[in-house]
Amino acid sequence: MSNKGIELEVRLDRREPIGRPIQVRAPTDVNLIAFFGDNCDIDEGAHAQILCWPTTATAWHALTQSWRTLRTPGVKSPPAVNASWSYRYGPQLCGVYVDAAALETSIAALITRAAMGMSVAVSDSNRRSSRREMFQDCLVGYQEFLRTPGRYMWSVAIATAPRGAHTVEEDFRQASQGVSIPKPPLLQVWDGDLDPIPLEIARIAAGAVARHMESPGAANPIFEAVRTKLANMPAQLTARPRSRRR
Repeated sequence: MSNKGIELEVRLDRREPIGRPIQVRAPTDVNLIAFFGDNCDIDEGAHAQILCWPTTATAWHALTQSWRTLRTPGVKSPPAVNASWSYRYGPQLCGVYVDAAALETSIAALITRAAMGMSVAVSDSNRRSSRREMFQDCLVGYQEFLRTPGRYMWSVAIATAPRGAHTVEEDFRQASQGVSIPKPPLLQVWDGDLDPIPLEIARIAAGAVARHMESPGAANPIFEAVRTKLANMPAQLTARPRSRRR
């Protein structure tokens, strides 16, 4: 993330930051930040992108505090947890769990309790959506959320830089122009060494959605938790033939 033009630094946890301070180019508050996460680092199979945003003024602080209470100093996660698909997208989040069998249900419970909303964009090998299209689909879902008066709005979104893509901010700008939102949002690309916990949540959620697309009949507690947060439900998530899980 470039330091040029930064006017304010905010932290997800003011006492013990998770990763570097989140730096934004316009004055904002930590709880006016949303997060984009995806599983588009894989070449084949289903792709999903999740946008998650806070629905209360203390949502991200409360989420990070909930995660912190699970940590046991000096205790490392076992190899089975580290080898899980969810650890790939959220190593900090998963690293506090020692029971691999209960890993997905534990993450699902954390998502269920979090004061956040989500929207989703999906694509598969038959028809790959562009980065701009996936941003727009997520923003359309957020637009649906805002139809209820008085709902909490975010102003800046954080995303990780996608592999091989150098136009992510421009893709987002074009996508946001096609969606009617009262205040046009901004996008910042995260390049810290450690990711904020809500960013890891968004990536794990996207991975769970993609796994549901490929194996809709399989147990998927994280997807079930994500489903309760979604402001939009693409047709691919409601009717899809069963296939082999990757």
